[in-house]
Amino acid sequence: MKNSIRTMALAAGTLSTGMISNVAHADVQLVSQIHISGAIVEQGNLPASRTCTLSCKQGWARVESTDGHVVVLCDSNAKQVYLLYPDRKTYSVAPFSAAEAAKMAQRLSKFVDIQVTGAVAPIHGGKSQSVVGVSTLPYSVLADIHVEPKGGAASTTSGSTNPGMAVHVEGQFRGAPIATLVPAATVDRMHALEQEILQASGWIPGPLLTSFAQQDVIPLKGTVAITRTVNSVPRTSVVSMEVQSLNENASLSESLFRVPSDYHQVAAPKQNALLSGVKRRF
Repeated sequence: MKNSIRTMALAAGTLSTGMISNVAHADVQLVSQIHISGAIVEQGNLPASRTCTLSCKQGWARVESTDGHVVVLCDSNAKQVYLLYPDRKTYSVAPFSAAEAAKMAQRLSKFVDIQVTGAVAPIHGGKSQSVVGVSTLPYSVLADIHVEPKGGAASTTSGSTNPGMAVHVEGQFRGAPIATLVPAATVDRMHALEQEILQASGWIPGPLLTSFAQQDVIPLKGTVAITRTVNSVPRTSVVSMEVQSLNENASLSESLFRVPSDYHQVAAPKQNALLSGVKRRF
């Protein structure tokens, strides 16, 4: 289930990010370093360090990391996301749309109640700092997510009581105004897409994402601590990221944004994988 959630989240993020280059005249390539520590690494769910590269060209975007398991291609004009699996030479088409989000929200609501509070906000009095030559200001992230079985605590298949789960997110990042890097027409399209998906997706942390969208910034450096509490036992993971390089005048081959001819299509990650995990947990 964790792999399915990560893959669908990455696809969703890439779809929005891909809009950045839709009307840009030059190719863009951005390289970020990501470090993760704590529970999620100790449990073997994610590597402790990775480099992530975002490449953009005429409405297309490509995201890949050094672990190489999944490469994401986004066609922002067609609002289509492709997931490439290089080690198997296969690809799938991600089922990502407002309609799919609404369907997932409806199905999840049969099993759990999800409550989200929080906000992304500028830190007043924060000083400007340059990251890869771009002027940034500091922002705070604070959120609480509570997931409970329908009707409150319930019994699991083993007979024990399931009290649900709480997630606390807290951190800071340095962001640059989108308008300094992205044409105004593209920003409008990004916001329209975000709102379309948020309105259909009651199961994702809408208040937090809406608050982030309202800031009109692109994060270039930051650290966030995520504490997941189950059965009164908290487990904390810390995620840090920093953009290492930004090339706004790259020259990228179109083949980088196409599915290779020797790849064959396989089924996309299914909502059923996520739903099955929810049923087992709750």
